[in-house]
Amino acid sequence: MIRFNRLIQVILASLVKVQKSIRGLVVMNAELEEVARGILSSRVPAMWAGRSYPSLKSLGARSSQNSIPIDELGLKYEVTPHRSASDVVVPPGDGVLITGLFLEGARWSQDSHSIAESASKVLYDLGPIIWLRSARQHQQAGHGGGGTPGGTTARRGVLSITGHSTNYVICVRLPSDRPEKHWILRGVAAPLQLDD
Repeated sequence: MIRFNRLIQVILASLVKVQKSIRGLVVMNAELEEVARGILSSRVPAMWAGRSYPSLKSLGARSSQNSIPIDELGLKYEVTPHRSASDVVVPPGDGVLITGLFLEGARWSQDSHSIAESASKVLYDLGPIIWLRSARQHQQAGHGGGGTPGGTTARRGVLSITGHSTNYVICVRLPSDRPEKHWILRGVAAPLQLDD
């Protein structure tokens, strides 16, 4: 048990350091680069292998619940018919339910089960409850509609090396009867929290 706890400490510490080095907060040395390359190539990094039990399984085989190769792993979104968390009786067996999203520049229509034009003088509308689960990248196509950037309303974010604002979290595809360009031109977003 002691050996396993030490392995967990090494994994946790190295992952934190890799995240900081990717953000540019610490220098990425050869050891951290080897950890990052190991993760990206679905193999156990040498730093971890030195503290773990011998195994012929790849890193992806150890971590994939649905047997999806890590390089094909994506996210699948499904909008539920529920409007509030109290409506959910049984949680999903796989994945998570996301609640608390707001829509800025649009509203959620329960009647058409899609995003619609926002009501007059209403800046934010409560978004739907979304079921998020892992899927192969080619299976993650949604119900048509536009990609809505989810994030925060704070304007203090800066562009990172990926080109996204640090306020940006993820792009969520919501059903729509209009083309994606329509919602992009309206600046629709799905903030995770409001300022007030």
